[in-house]
Amino acid sequence: MVFLSIYLKEMDNYFKKNLCCVECEGKLEFKDDCIKCLDCSSEFKIKNDIPLMFSSQDCSNNLMKEYIECYEKIAKDDLNDSVTEIETLNERYKDLKNFIGNTKDKAILDIGSSQGLFLKTMEGQKVAFDISLNYLREAKKINLLAVGGLAEALPFKSETFDIVICSDILEHVLAPEKVIKEVYKTLKSDGSFIIEVPFEEDLLKYKIYEGKYKFTHLRNFNDKTLFKLLDDNNFRIVRKKYSMYKASLSLPIIRRLLNALPIKSFKKPIFVQLEAKKKNL
Repeated sequence: MVFLSIYLKEMDNYFKKNLCCVECEGKLEFKDDCIKCLDCSSEFKIKNDIPLMFSSQDCSNNLMKEYIECYEKIAKDDLNDSVTEIETLNERYKDLKNFIGNTKDKAILDIGSSQGLFLKTMEGQKVAFDISLNYLREAKKINLLAVGGLAEALPFKSETFDIVICSDILEHVLAPEKVIKEVYKTLKSDGSFIIEVPFEEDLLKYKIYEGKYKFTHLRNFNDKTLFKLLDDNNFRIVRKKYSMYKASLSLPIIRRLLNALPIKSFKKPIFVQLEAKKKNL
C-alpha cells in the first residue's frame, strides 16, 4: 500500500513537518513503503500506512524485542477481550479529560495511546503514539494520526506539542527517566505534561500474569518518587489530583460520597493525576 494513501494525504504535511529520526534527529525522506533519514541513512518501516519509528538498536536488542512482543500480545488479548469494563473506562476518561481541561486548537501527543479511545474524546490536533501496531490500526480506523515507536525514543521534533499525555504508562516502561527527557524535548516551552499513574500500588497482584506476560507493572509511585522523577528532569508540578476508582463501588451515589471525603481520611487513592511544566532554566 502506498504511503500517500487516502488516509495520509491530508496528514502528509504533518508527518513531514514534525517527525524526525530517532537515531540522530535528522530530516526524513518519505518513500512508498519506508522512511529514510537523510543524515544517518537509518530506515523505518511503514505498515498499514503507519510509520513505525523503532531504531535499529531497539530492533536488535533482545530485551527490547521481548518487551515489544509482550505488549503486542497484551494488545491482541485486550482487543479480543478487554480486561477493563467500558463503564469504568468511560468514567476514567471523563475524569482525566476534566483534569486536562480545554484542548481546542492544541497539538496533543498521547504516549501509550492504545487504540485511541481516550484521545478520540479530545479536541485539537491529536497524535496516537504506541508500541503496538495492533492498537495503532484501531486508532487509525477512528481517524487519529498514528505513529509507532518507544516512549524512550520519541520521533518528534523539539517543541512540537502543547500537551503530552502519559496515562498509565510510566509504571510500564523500562526507563521512565528517558521517557521524561523525551517528553521535555517534544513539549513546547509553555506546554503541559499530563501524567496519570497508579498511586502506591501493590505490585504483588500482577503475579497472576506470570507465565503469560513477561512485562506488566514494573514499579509503583508515591508523592516522593513522582516529585523526584520530574524534578530531576527539569519539570515542576503545578497541579495534582488524587482519584479513586473501584469496580466494586459501581453505584454512582457511593462514588460521589467517597470522593467528597478528605483525601487523607480513611479512603486511599488508586490513581494520581499531575500537570507538570518545564522549569525556567
